[in-house]
This record gives sequence, C-alpha cells and structure tokens, in this order.
Amino acid sequence: MIKQLCLICLALMATVTAIADDPDFPTLMPSYTLPVICIDTEEGRPVIDKVTPIPASFSIITEAGSATDDDYPAMTIRGRGNVSWQREKKPYKLKFDKKTELLGMPASKHFALVPQQGYCDIIAIMMERQAARILDLGWVPQAEPVELVLNGRYDGIYLLSETVKVHPDRLDIFEQPDNCTDPDLIEGGWLLEIDNYDDPSQIVIKETDDKNLRLTYHCPEELSPMQQNWLRDEMTRVNAAIYSNDSTGMKWAEFIDVESAVRYFLSRELFHDYDGYNGSFYIHKDLGQDCKWHFGPLWDPGFGKHKTDWIMNDHPEASEVHWIEPLFATSIFRNKAADEWFVFAPRLPELFYYGQQLSINISEAMRANNKRWPDQDGDAVMQFFYVHGGLKANSSWIGKQLSREMTPTDSSIRPEYFSIQGIRVDEYDLRSGIYICRDAAGVRKIIRH
Repeated sequence: MIKQLCLICLALMATVTAIADDPDFPTLMPSYTLPVICIDTEEGRPVIDKVTPIPASFSIITEAGSATDDDYPAMTIRGRGNVSWQREKKPYKLKFDKKTELLGMPASKHFALVPQQGYCDIIAIMMERQAARILDLGWVPQAEPVELVLNGRYDGIYLLSETVKVHPDRLDIFEQPDNCTDPDLIEGGWLLEIDNYDDPSQIVIKETDDKNLRLTYHCPEELSPMQQNWLRDEMTRVNAAIYSNDSTGMKWAEFIDVESAVRYFLSRELFHDYDGYNGSFYIHKDLGQDCKWHFGPLWDPGFGKHKTDWIMNDHPEASEVHWIEPLFATSIFRNKAADEWFVFAPRLPELFYYGQQLSINISEAMRANNKRWPDQDGDAVMQFFYVHGGLKANSSWIGKQLSREMTPTDSSIRPEYFSIQGIRVDEYDLRSGIYICRDAAGVRKIIRH
C-alpha cells in the first residue's frame, strides 16, 4: 500500500510540475477513469524520432486510483507511424526487455500507443477491429483505452495496443527464419505489408504499367538471396493472376484465400476506410502444402465518410488502391461478398452496442483529453453517434449494392462442384483436376487446368 501511494503521489507531482504554468491549471490532468500509463524516459529525454529507442520506466495507475503491484521490466520508447508521426500528438512504439502482460493482453515485448488524433479515432479504430472479429477475419490486435502521462506531461487518451507480430499469441503462423536457404521452409511463414512508402525491407514489383506494388516484409525480417528471389517470383505470379482478366476469379483464387479477402474488404468498406488498401494492408501465408495468402491482420483502421461508392472509385488521390478493383470484378469475389455480408449484417446491432458502451466508458477521459487537445473537441458519446450514423448509412448502401449486383446463392442457380469421389469442393478451392459440376443446366464433368 505504501508503494502504491508513493507511485500515485509521484505521478501526480510530476503532472502538476509539468503543467503548473499553464493558464488552465489544474484542469490538464488525467480523468483517472481509465488506466493511466506513466512513462518516464532516461533523464527526461524527449522522443524525437522513429529510430532512436530511449530507455524508460513504465507504470500503470488503475481507474480505482491505485498503482498496480506489477514491477514492469525495463523498456524503450520511440516514435512510430508515417503521417500520424507528423502531427503534434505523437504515436509511440514500446519494447520491453522481457515479455510483459499489460491490461489483460497476452505477454509480449512489443506494444504500441495509438493516439486520438482526429474527431472519432478511438471509437472508429475499436469498432472496426470489433467488426473484423464479428466477420471472423482471423487474429485482430487487442487494445485498451488508456490515458498517457509522458515525462510528467499529461498527453491525453490513447489506445494501448498489440502490434502485428508473428507469434503464437498473435498471428499464429509458422515463423520463417531470417536468411533462410531451406527450400522446404521458404514457401510459408510470411507476413507482408502492401506499403505506400519506400522501406529498406521491401521488394517492389510492377502492379500495372503505371503503378508499383511495394511489399514490406515483416517476417522474416532479413532475407537471403533465395528468399528474395522466391518472394519476388511469388508476388509476380499472384499479381499476374489477379490481373489475368479471368472474370470467374479462379486463377487468383489458386493463390489467395477468398474468404479472408472478402471479409477484409467488407470491414474496410463498412467504414469507408480510405487507407485500407494501401499502407498497413497486411497479407500473410502459413507453411503447408495447401496454404494460401490471407488478407490481414487488420491494422490502422478508421472511419472515412458516408459512402456513395466503393472505395476503389471514391478515395483521395494520395490513397492508392491496390488489387481490390480487379478482385471485385470477378464473380467469385462478388458472390462471396454477398454471402458474407448477409451473414454479417444481422449482427450490426451487436457492433453498435459495443461502440455505445465504449463511448460511455471513455467519456470522462475524452473530456480531459479535449482540454489538453482543444482541436479534438467532441463528446465521446456524440462521436459514437457520428460513427453510428455513418455505419448505418454505409451498411444500407452496401446491402443495396450487393443485393442488386450479386448472383443469388440458391444452389439451383450457383454451380456446385464435387470431386470424382463425390466430396463437395468450394469453387474457390478448385485445383487442377477433374470435377463434377451441378448447376441450372444439369450435371456435367469439367476439367480444371
């Protein structure tokens, strides 16, 4: 108890010292209605770039006003993000010396502090991640709203978030070794980011005649010449299949898991998330004979606007759209999108309830944040209703488009495929071989090349 009281007093004294000269003193303080993250860098050094890790101490004060009993290991803090790093309220990357469990999230060395920078960032990020969970997109990073005190300065509301890493408690796929030269291992254990910035850990191929495709590799982190050659050849094959002008989509479906691509698409489109198809557009591939590329994990989500069109037709010039337009042009993608949407749509009230409860939980912390950052002014509940109104309009628009454009799923209209042994095969899993096709025209044998 004495230790806890001392920690609280130190945190409060540091905050008061940092803001005592502010005309709004003592209003620029945490609300203490969310966990308060206290980070003190070595000798009070400022975090000035995304490269230099600065040693720091870390502690948490709970909503109840008492410090946690945990003794957190040594850690470092540095900047992160691209456009977000250019703004006054900074995002940060945290790395602990030992794996650490934070606020119920599985133990890891790696976490991020994601700031509220726009009008409804926290609510939109958390709701889009929840939508991805409802869509069963796969692993989605956990996050908890917190208040940050950095070197005694109250910096407002953030999300303490898991980062995208290959790990049994995060993206649970085979972790391919760096500089691997084993041909049996090179085909799996990949985590890539379709990026909108140049990066030294990157290969670049031509997506179209007038557009490049930057692929930043996060796992493995260092590539042997054999890995580089395989990855470049593989991505060239995948890209060629996507742009093959095959209206069915069967060619690209040999490489990409259709279900994950469609679920990723729907999560981004629901929020009209401009940057969903460039930068932080992750894809991954496990190791195994039948493993395909999967879209995700979802990262850096946000709410864009009320929809009047698909993102591929309605996005800022700076936000390039990769792959989605030719994928959407195929029947296999559109049919699966209709299937997935009409399973997901009845669960929208569940998503709205989640967002409403979140807005209530962070409302006091948002008021404190808005005193620190007046340009972010806005009640949390009103922020939720802004997002809620947008999502209702967007879901209605998407539903109308998919109802009008997609092929019905009735088995008398949509073809069904069976192996020679009589086992039903999803159309996007068809490989080279002989199959039985049953559709409105009858039953016939087909040969898939």
